[in-house]
Amino acid sequence: MMSNMSLKTEFKIGLIGWGKLSKSIVQENAQKIKAIYTKQTEQINGILMTNNLEVFLSNVDVIIDCSIDGFDDRSVKIDKPIIIATTQIITKYPKFYMKMPNGSFSWNLLHETCIKLAKNKKYNFIITEIHHQHKKDAPSGTAMRLINELKELNCEVNYTSSRGFEVTGTHTITAYNNDECIKFEHQAHNRKIFAQGLLFAAEWISQQTPGIYLTKDLYLAKF
Repeated sequence: MMSNMSLKTEFKIGLIGWGKLSKSIVQENAQKIKAIYTKQTEQINGILMTNNLEVFLSNVDVIIDCSIDGFDDRSVKIDKPIIIATTQIITKYPKFYMKMPNGSFSWNLLHETCIKLAKNKKYNFIITEIHHQHKKDAPSGTAMRLINELKELNCEVNYTSSRGFEVTGTHTITAYNNDECIKFEHQAHNRKIFAQGLLFAAEWISQQTPGIYLTKDLYLAKF
């Protein structure tokens, strides 16, 4: 579904960080990426790679933060829209941003479905997530976001994390009460779905007024 979405041509995207997610975004639509803020010296044709924040900002209109450690200490000084894709804990936020630790269209719909279940009927939840052996955080940022929101709605949440092999990402959610249970599972087979969602989010937020946005704002606007 996301593959049919095309980006506008009048804005430039910058990436923070040069890990697997950033590389997937470049592979998906390199022509929209104008600069990458990174300490690494690897070069890409047509894309500026720099560790100078001022130079980076002067070349982009919208930013996707894919950093490993979170860009919070510096992002508070940025007045351009930022999609925060990092799964790390962030303590300081800019004034114009949207948190999107998982760019998958299907996952975000599933996330909202779980929140609606938690709000409209008494369910408790069991969440299991599996990721590749290189992933440093556990639970994943995707799972942690859902866990925190469910707990805020006074739901009991049990969760487990597993790391192994090259699993891109699998999240299994069971919503249960004394009478019934509902089971959901989302499997990411590659990072392309994350890249497509983040590029779409960058287009969308570029058309918004400064403020704080949620992923549900993005998908409600789409429908």
